[in-house]
Amino acid sequence: MREKRDMKLLYVDTFLSSTRLSLKSSRKSVQICKVNINLCANNHAQSVVPTFTSLLNSYTVPIPQWIPNRLESLGYIYPTDVQIQAYNILLNTENSEINESQDAVIHAQTGSGKTLAYLIPLLCNVDLSRSSIQALVVVPTQELGMQVYSLTKRITSGFETEVSSSSGSRYYVLPLLEEGDLRRQKLQIRKVAPRIIIATPNRLIEVAQSGRFDLYSLKFLVVDEFDASLADSSTSKALQNILSSSLSSLAATEDSDSNESQMEAAQQKRKQRQTVLVSATVPQHRHFLKQCIEEHWTRDNVKHLYMSADQPMPEQLEHLYVVCDRK
Repeated sequence: MREKRDMKLLYVDTFLSSTRLSLKSSRKSVQICKVNINLCANNHAQSVVPTFTSLLNSYTVPIPQWIPNRLESLGYIYPTDVQIQAYNILLNTENSEINESQDAVIHAQTGSGKTLAYLIPLLCNVDLSRSSIQALVVVPTQELGMQVYSLTKRITSGFETEVSSSSGSRYYVLPLLEEGDLRRQKLQIRKVAPRIIIATPNRLIEVAQSGRFDLYSLKFLVVDEFDASLADSSTSKALQNILSSSLSSLAATEDSDSNESQMEAAQQKRKQRQTVLVSATVPQHRHFLKQCIEEHWTRDNVKHLYMSADQPMPEQLEHLYVVCDRK
């Protein structure tokens, strides 16, 4: 009787990086039938893909050494194309005529590595010596919010292992998502000011209107899948309020003069904020960039990063498979 065999796919996790491999098999004996991994786009000297460590150490914005160390320990060695191009914009002030950080619209297909493209610059903007909210990631759904939160915690745990024991500092990351308990979320903010918030638009507005916090100190704002939130009538207005101010004005008071001064302060702070809008689809991108500037969602120096879907995603990979003997 012919021996039966199971075929299991050796698949590639392209959510973060092009080089992390995961093998799903409960078998004791696994035979690798084909191994052919291209770690570089063309495996030639003229097109060598840099490692995260070498790439992150090449920018004008200081990169804490624990970040590339942590990425390597998690198995993320080589950045994807969109990550390389995003870092060139977000971490390199030499690209700016006035030597300041730049805003960006990252337009690339699903699975290209957009999350890590904005998350590393975000972490580099957090000053742990300041007990205030400094970074905000806005997401359209609970599911995406939990993915981003989980990834952020996995990376920042490297800081707690490598640095925190000696410095006494910590990255406090707080999810403000629809299915979370609103009362508990308010209590958490009152107890300890998080450095990073990951939130859905409406829940963020709810907490802000309660007067629990303001975002005057916000240095880095990301809106992931912004097209989904703008197209949804239940979140569009909330998202536009988030983009055009630092939310301080949303905690309204009866004093109109106070509200006006809050708005002015919010607008001044917004000019210093680095904003990143992320999506797989950006219809009429030229019109959208113009709208971003006119509506004060971004600064005038916003850059459009477009990774064509015609390019293989990611270029460095080939799918592999293994054959597992049935027990």
